[in-house]
Amino acid sequence: RSWDTVIALEGPLMPAMTFGRNAPLRDFVVALPRLATADVPPQIQEHVEIIARELPRVKFATPDGFEDDLAFLPSGIKGYTSGPSIMGGQRMLIVSPFLSDEVLRLIGDRGSSTTLISRMESLDKLGLGALEAISQRGSVYYLDDAAERPEESEELDADQSGAISPFSGLHAKLYLIEDGWYVDLITGSGNCTSAGLNGSNVEMMVQLREIGRASCRERV
Repeated sequence: RSWDTVIALEGPLMPAMTFGRNAPLRDFVVALPRLATADVPPQIQEHVEIIARELPRVKFATPDGFEDDLAFLPSGIKGYTSGPSIMGGQRMLIVSPFLSDEVLRLIGDRGSSTTLISRMESLDKLGLGALEAISQRGSVYYLDDAAERPEESEELDADQSGAISPFSGLHAKLYLIEDGWYVDLITGSGNCTSAGLNGSNVEMMVQLREIGRASCRERV
């Protein structure tokens, strides 16, 4: 019942090559044990160190339909003080369960045609100025209750005590930014809020670029 996004990236471990674009992902993995609220067991720490050593040598392949233009975008850890930039572009699609007035006003002021999908309770907390900034040049939607908690699935998700799992509704954080020939897709953990995008929170996002019309023309 949780609506979310998942990106799976795979690639061979190269014996004598490193890829600079993987460095932010390695730094993020290295930082995770330091953020733990309890001592990390030595075995887990060892596994983290192995992963961190191997990550720079993984030749990740992008999914079909995307260019070989991949970016890992951590924020909130040492050396990464800001999140991804979602400003700009002629058209945008934003899917985010949490929102903040400041970010939406900035997007509205840029003049982009924006489609926003969120939760009803998050939209209700926004000031009129933020909603107007988006709706004047785009559209605003919320996830229907039937999609958040369909009755036919509740029995399947009940545990032995009869309690229903609270994990339901919209959890996806997704940004599609159309700019000229290209469309950039950014997805991960960062909400469309000031804290989610300015480096205050610890987040990880991944950016992919769809194969654009310019690239298709070059191939022809």
